[in-house]
Amino acid sequence: MMPGTGTEVTVGPPSALRWRPSPLLRRLTAVSVLALCLAAVLGRAELVLVATPLLWWLASADRTLPTDVRVGTRGDPDRCQEGEEVTVSCVVRFDGLVNISSAVLPLPAGLELLHAPELPACAVDRVTLTWRLRAVRWGRRRTGSLSLAVRGPGGLCLAIVNGPVAEVIVLPAPAATDAVLLPAELPRRVGEHPVASPGSGLEFEGLRPYRPGDRPRQVNWAVSARRGELFVTTRQDERSFDLIVLIDAFLRVGPFGRDSLDLSVRGASGLARAHLRHGERVGVVAVGGSLRGLAPGVGAHQFHRVAEAVLDVRLNDSFVDPDVNTLPPTVLPHGALTVFFSPLLDERARLTARELRRTGHPLTVVDVLNAAPHTARRSSLDSTAVRLWRLDRAADRWELRQSGVPVVLWDELVPLSAALRPVRGHPIPGRWP
Repeated sequence: MMPGTGTEVTVGPPSALRWRPSPLLRRLTAVSVLALCLAAVLGRAELVLVATPLLWWLASADRTLPTDVRVGTRGDPDRCQEGEEVTVSCVVRFDGLVNISSAVLPLPAGLELLHAPELPACAVDRVTLTWRLRAVRWGRRRTGSLSLAVRGPGGLCLAIVNGPVAEVIVLPAPAATDAVLLPAELPRRVGEHPVASPGSGLEFEGLRPYRPGDRPRQVNWAVSARRGELFVTTRQDERSFDLIVLIDAFLRVGPFGRDSLDLSVRGASGLARAHLRHGERVGVVAVGGSLRGLAPGVGAHQFHRVAEAVLDVRLNDSFVDPDVNTLPPTVLPHGALTVFFSPLLDERARLTARELRRTGHPLTVVDVLNAAPHTARRSSLDSTAVRLWRLDRAADRWELRQSGVPVVLWDELVPLSAALRPVRGHPIPGRWP
């Protein structure tokens, strides 16, 4: 669970309470007026004695009513991942005693109620109400406005207190994977991936005779003693690379909670976390009617930046063809390893994959489509149409593979590491400018 910004709820400025008569007040008023009318008509003084305490109670009801209220609402933590629990707390302060009748907090889709707060049984001047929720789907979730019904002393007056909304940022749960993909050529940048060239890494490469300028600590004294001349140990160079995960935001198909966009953002988050643990620079690009990207970075803070960047990925209804060549090199570095999560249903997504391959980027496509066309009637014509659709998709994947782009299938029913196994042990080719 990600830490929140604190557990203290900050209340807002005071606001005036607007009281209105309760049903009890109306009934008591009716009884008092009826008693006085009967006393006047029938000449019965004892009826006045019955109405007097009721009238005194009604007259003194508004003297003890609070006039101001302060409300504060927040989620704790304000950031969490899918499947984790979160609490929404509301603090209400009055300048007098009131009784709490009901508390209603409308919840958006994506937050599930686990436990509602218990209302105090006696009059209070301050109350803290806590709802325990579960985050079931990623996104920026905003609760509805709190509606708190309170009664004054004696229950003669009612007031409705409205509180501010609370926002809970639900980050996508990263797909569990330890898969680290490698491009065929790595840039000359210090990292932890050994390459077949001499350098200052830790992996053993070979032995060679001593040359002037070699460091004394490179001398292999055991071999030198046997050969009668100085030999030095050479090490493989260790380098790193940039990983850019692309998310297809053209279409969103599939069951609720497991559609193509859900799988894309979870897979992108999991792959980014696995590579960040190995010291790679990771960035993200959303491919839709417009291009939005996050420049590559390193460290744990970059994972949180990637997770927040995918929160803003939404479907784009524009029919403009995105051009990845317009992205600045700071967002899409030349020769960066790219992994494209896409259902491959939109022609613009397939064109984007071909353009990335044409410009020399090592590219892998992860097909995240996990749903087939639904047919209302199981007729031979419908079955034929579905078969043709599947053949057409197989032809699209074959065309990408023929152009040198590996395509793997992932429907979240198997781990992402298993889906990426065909490309894990093989460096992905590309052209390094």
